Amino acid sequence: MLLSLANDGLSTWSGEVLAVGVFKDQPTTELDSRWPGLANTLSREQFSGKPGQQLVVNLLEASGPQRLVVMGLGEAAAFNLDGVRRAAAAAARAAGASTGRLGLQLNWEGLEPTAAARAAAEAVRLSLYTDQRFRKSSDAKPQPAGLELIGLPPPGRRGLRAGECRLRRRGISAPVGRCSTERRHPCSFGPDRR
Repeated sequence: MLLSLANDGLSTWSGEVLAVGVFKDQPTTELDSRWPGLANTLSREQFSGKPGQQLVVNLLEASGPQRLVVMGLGEAAAFNLDGVRRAAAAAARAAGASTGRLGLQLNWEGLEPTAAARAAAEAVRLSLYTDQRFRKSSDAKPQPAGLELIGLPPPGRRGLRAGECRLRRRGISAPVGRCSTERRHPCSFGPDRR
């Protein structure tokens, strides 16, 4: 899975699945400007942005995302890195069997960009991981080809790399069916052997 920061904003992003986090009782004007009528759907479904609340909308557009996932983040004052992890994992699970890019847009304000990117990357990887080593036949499920963090400042790139290295050291992002010791990644050598 390719991990990156999106250059596009919410209004122009065009991957396969777009996951957007909304705080409790936050207006969704930016979403409604791109998809008119979405605010009516959210109010009809009684979506208020409570933590864990989620609404999945399959879109029928020729271009742009095919699935929109609106996730509740709870109170803005209580949102932290654990909230980022929960939201990123929920977005990855909601992506289902999609094989395109997954876009994740949360309110990144007040969070350190490197730590937020690392938390999101690790949560997505871990939520999609299935251990296939001891199975007779591979039961691998399709996964998104990439994760793009929308609206995160550029220093977040360091967090994406750090999260990937941490998971590789633990053998989480090794190819399915291979032991992590068969193929060494530069991150796994430790700080003194790079």
